[in-house]
Amino acid sequence: MTVRTGFTHNTSINDQALIDKLVVESIQVAGFDVHYLPRTSNNIDTIFEDAERSSFDDSYQIEMYFSDNSTGGFGGEGDLISRFGLEVRDSVELVVSLSRFDTVIGTPATLSRPREGDLIYFPFASTLYEITFVEDQVPFFQLGSNYIYQLSCSLFQYADEEFDTGVGTIDAIETALSYQINLTLTDTSGNFTNTYMVYQGDSYAEATAKAEIVEWAVGTGILRIMNIQGLFKTGTSPTNPLKEYNSSTTTDTGIVGYISTVADQNTTTSQSTEFEALKTSIVDFSENNPFGDF
Repeated sequence: MTVRTGFTHNTSINDQALIDKLVVESIQVAGFDVHYLPRTSNNIDTIFEDAERSSFDDSYQIEMYFSDNSTGGFGGEGDLISRFGLEVRDSVELVVSLSRFDTVIGTPATLSRPREGDLIYFPFASTLYEITFVEDQVPFFQLGSNYIYQLSCSLFQYADEEFDTGVGTIDAIETALSYQINLTLTDTSGNFTNTYMVYQGDSYAEATAKAEIVEWAVGTGILRIMNIQGLFKTGTSPTNPLKEYNSSTTTDTGIVGYISTVADQNTTTSQSTEFEALKTSIVDFSENNPFGDF
């Protein structure tokens, strides 16, 4: 026996539209604005299905709210002190309207749903969370339809991803935490511009090495760079010139310099010098066979 045809059986479009509007209004009244950052995977390894590097090039502002499991705010396992340092294992569950996501993010970014691996930035807490799981069937088909996505998120751990969202506070994360090196330049034809690109090669499209400028120390000849691709080579005029490139206009700026030295970033977190000095006390390089005699 089939269901009784005299009843709507949760197929009323008007009722579903009413619930959807109530859900949207509830989140907009009690919720908060966040930035949704879709992840772009670059140079995916066809064997391991892993990206060489991820980038976040867009930001979409949308309202969300804490789910019932996170009414107290950020939760998780808290802070853990181990032999590797302090680990912050915060997590949170968020609710976003399905229809609002489709309108604000789904259509412009061509996404059918929120994706695991995408990021959510909380402006009021200045923190980034990564989506680890997306639940799209809670509550389960009220009046025959679903109205929200429930997002399980954990605190984002930066791993040299590239941020170019146009939101200053978000893009500053890359500048503060990314891997950077210093180039000492000679015979420069002018001053380099922060956020522009530099490259070596016949053209930017055919560059053997390229990077983004973090800071040009006028008077010292030191150029700090990040988002490094390839290996930069030292040289003197006219060998291996370092050229500046404006990504906005897709043209060279005419500023040229020559690399005399390539050095590690000089920061308080770099311990290269300490490890170099302590290497003989850590490893006995005179030992031919550390596993014993045969």
